Amino acid sequence: MYIYTATLIWSVLLFGAVHTYAYTFMNIAILIETCRYSIQKNNHVLALVIPKTTINYLFIAFAFFILFYILPLPQSWIQILSPESARINQLAQSPMQVVDQLPIQWGTIAVSDFPVRNAWVQYMIYVLFFWGLIHALNQPKYVKQFCILLIGIGVLESLYGIFQTFVDPGYILWVPKAYFRNKRDTCGTFINRNHFAALMIMLMLLSIAYSASQAEQKSANNRKSLKRRLSHFLPMSTNGT
Repeated sequence: MYIYTATLIWSVLLFGAVHTYAYTFMNIAILIETCRYSIQKNNHVLALVIPKTTINYLFIAFAFFILFYILPLPQSWIQILSPESARINQLAQSPMQVVDQLPIQWGTIAVSDFPVRNAWVQYMIYVLFFWGLIHALNQPKYVKQFCILLIGIGVLESLYGIFQTFVDPGYILWVPKAYFRNKRDTCGTFINRNHFAALMIMLMLLSIAYSASQAEQKSANNRKSLKRRLSHFLPMSTNGT
């Protein structure tokens, strides 16, 4: 749980984990903590324990969908699925194929497979992060602490964004904004202002939901307390008289 907490804090503070060192640290931390929670010993045998959720099939389907883009397919299929990819595959053929006028038999929908492979690995890291969190947040008090942590991160980011708006120090932490296009934009500790906006929206919704749950719990406790006070002054007979 502590590694997940540190990962969340540092990933946000380190410019939204867009740099190599930041998301490398994030990925390694998630893998270590997920192995700790998801790999369990059952009858002296190590087994991968995947929590059963209603969206597991969606996770698996989307993972195969990403892999489909770099799966070698017949060129005739690619021509139907993506004519633009088929045209680029034709242009990317080797000089020997051009000289011998050999047709391309196989290709991929993705023009370049490296970004797709990188996206697939990153996607699986996030899936493991989700499964590991389910194992870690196995008690209501842990869920409450985790929500408070996220709300605290949102408060700090919003305060830093307000500071940028009115003071405009010209820096994202210690990095000058002159290196980026968004010199006058409020972006918190993120490089991309859209990432900052997405974080604020998600944490605002979480704050509203958390406040509503706490208010409902407090209201229920007040009703129970009122019932106890009334039963103290108006005791009810249990023998039917």
